[in-house]
Amino acid sequence: MSNSLGGTGRGIFRLLRFFQCTAPALLDHVELTLKLAQIEWQQEQQRLINVIQATVLLSFCAAMFFTFASAVILASLWESPYRSATVAVILALYALGGAAAWIRLHRLIQQADARFSATRAELARDLALIRRQIT
Repeated sequence: MSNSLGGTGRGIFRLLRFFQCTAPALLDHVELTLKLAQIEWQQEQQRLINVIQATVLLSFCAAMFFTFASAVILASLWESPYRSATVAVILALYALGGAAAWIRLHRLIQQADARFSATRAELARDLALIRRQIT
């Protein structure tokens, strides 16, 4: 029993000695990792702002274009026998455009998986290094 306590005691002293020797370097490294996370967060914020701006502008322009294009097409074909078919084709085109926009938006949202990848990789390397030093 005393053997296991002695082994545990030496392990704790070894761990304390490790942290005493490496504390300044670890603190510097933590500071650098936090700065990296801050930079990546700023980049992510800018990406999201750009996505929102592009989405709003695209939505407005597309709505105006399709509204006026539809009005022109319907006005030019109103007195023809193709009135119903024209309305159906216009609605189908709107549906296809909406589906394409949905797919694009879904892809943009999936890009969020790459957020903070450098910070996560750095933290994983740090944890692996600390585990190797402790054991």
